[in-house]
Amino acid sequence: MIGTLVNATTIIIGGSIGIAFKKRLPQKTIDLVFQGLGLVTLCIGISMFLDNSSLIVVVLSVLAGCVTGMTLRVGERIDKASARLKRRFSSNSENFTEGLITAFLLYCIGAMTIMGSINEGLGKGPEILITKAIIDGF
Repeated sequence: MIGTLVNATTIIIGGSIGIAFKKRLPQKTIDLVFQGLGLVTLCIGISMFLDNSSLIVVVLSVLAGCVTGMTLRVGERIDKASARLKRRFSSNSENFTEGLITAFLLYCIGAMTIMGSINEGLGKGPEILITKAIIDGF
């Protein structure tokens, strides 16, 4: 539960700071931070993959996820839900609706959110969610 609270709080605070200071930061700095955080995320993924002792389970899980996603048409449903949100929250600014949809997709249904929530729920600690919170804060 602590990881979830830290993650949600960091998203709100980081998003607010980002809105306030985005125009003041040079684009090169923003790009560099995103590239660095992308590298950290890649390292976390590789580390978690290598920590798994059963690669067969990983392969079967990926295959099952792909088949399930295609069967349930998850991608199409996300696109439709995004279009509905965009219509519902229509704003004069195209950036607002695109940002809202992107934030929802990244923060609510991202891989680290799901894995972190499962890990914390299983009693393995909030480390993944806290790491995600730090990444999301930037």
